[in-house]
Amino acid sequence: YPFCILALCFLIQGGLLGIISNCRGVFYDPICAELNIELGKLTTYSVFYGFAVCLAIPLASRAIKKWNLRCMLTGFAVLTAAVQYAMSYFQSAYQWYIAAAIEGVCYAFLFVQTVPMLINNWFSERSGFFLGIACSASGIVGAVMNPLAQQFMAAFGWRATYKMLGVVLFVLLVPACALFS
Repeated sequence: YPFCILALCFLIQGGLLGIISNCRGVFYDPICAELNIELGKLTTYSVFYGFAVCLAIPLASRAIKKWNLRCMLTGFAVLTAAVQYAMSYFQSAYQWYIAAAIEGVCYAFLFVQTVPMLINNWFSERSGFFLGIACSASGIVGAVMNPLAQQFMAAFGWRATYKMLGVVLFVLLVPACALFS
């Protein structure tokens, strides 16, 4: 069972950082060109993401002890995928700011507090090694999804690519979170 937990943590980390963070750069040029938004104005949404993560960590720390872990993680996974999908409809930079803040809160609950806690609970020895394995998913998934997202975008456009990534996030995150017990 500990290795099932490790696999689920791997999927969560792969979806959150591997897709959301590692693939965000492929969208900048096409969004800025189509919507006539300055690059700096669009990329400011990363600041909102970071602030939201930091502000949500204390709440996530308390919630993990009080809330049903499976329900909490599954809910934040659905919200994360839905926000990624919704980006396909955005028209203004402020919409990315709001979305980034929501994704930041989700990240605080889904990974920052949860994955290290689960790894430490299930791997009393060499927990750092296993946490490293779970965290390596961000690079592995990013290395696979970044070129796929670029190819998909070249064929179907940035809006369809956000939808595709939203679906992929849903498939990676929701079943993984729903399986926690």
